[in-house]
Amino acid sequence: MIKNNLLQSWEERYQLPSFPKGWYAVAWETHINEKDIINVNLCGQKLVVFKTESGEVSVLSAHCPHLGAHLGYGGVVEKDRIRCPFHSWEFGTCGKCVKTPFINKPVKATVRKWYHQVANGMLLVWYSQDKKEPDWFVDEVDTAGWTLPIFHEENTWRLRTHIQEVAENGVDTHHFVSVHNAQEPGTLANVDFSTHVGKWVSHSNTLMMGEQVSVVATLALQGLGVEHVYVNIPEKSLEFRTYIYITPVDKEYIDIRMAISVKCTGREGKDKTLLRILTPKLTNEIKQDFDIWEHKIYHEKPRLSPTDGPIHALRCWANQFYE
Repeated sequence: MIKNNLLQSWEERYQLPSFPKGWYAVAWETHINEKDIINVNLCGQKLVVFKTESGEVSVLSAHCPHLGAHLGYGGVVEKDRIRCPFHSWEFGTCGKCVKTPFINKPVKATVRKWYHQVANGMLLVWYSQDKKEPDWFVDEVDTAGWTLPIFHEENTWRLRTHIQEVAENGVDTHHFVSVHNAQEPGTLANVDFSTHVGKWVSHSNTLMMGEQVSVVATLALQGLGVEHVYVNIPEKSLEFRTYIYITPVDKEYIDIRMAISVKCTGREGKDKTLLRILTPKLTNEIKQDFDIWEHKIYHEKPRLSPTDGPIHALRCWANQFYE
């Protein structure tokens, strides 16, 4: 955690807008229980997520258009609607007021409904300043032959940094030596920043149980909020995936969530053992970046080394998400 007396002002650190458009994780689908209301902070906005008795999931702005009560504090989900705790106005999953007490016709009022989708078990919400329909949807990863993504609550972190730092980290090949104890910077291949999906393949070497092994990591960034990583370590016959979700909470903070999956070995017990071993190792790997992310500043025109990777190309790609 950052000590307050060591904090730099946000404006000293970043000139980038804090809220690029894109899809952002807000909750695991399995954590959304029937009739529960989940309060969400997304890009400086307050939202509520709820599931109706029929199983439909809805994401609405949190404040009632009547007198501004927060639907997530004392609100109730009944059948296919959510009821405001203040004056009992009721809203359907589309955000439209469907019942106003003591009058025959409901008041013409709506709560904003947010575009959302579920991909690989994660509920994602679309954010854009213009509030228009999504420019794209997140492609699901084919999980045939793989364990389902395993998520632990302790693999959620809130950091005071900018969302773009996580993306830049993936192409910064040199930092893997200094921060993650790789033997050499490694190389990138098949770099593609031609669409909203940024892709590349990383080749590197590292020590595993005293043996030098090669690591091939295939990354896909769907906007700045969804990162899928497939890792193959052929010497150990080990293949695994990480699902990393980065969500801007407010101007200065982001949430990071991580889930892990392994290629099925045909033995359920071995799969569970692999997940039990990998989870703390991968958790430790990502946490090694946290102090740097929380205290670094953003240089618009950095002095780069040839071993730094295509940071400039990634920044040009990321510009498409800033409105």
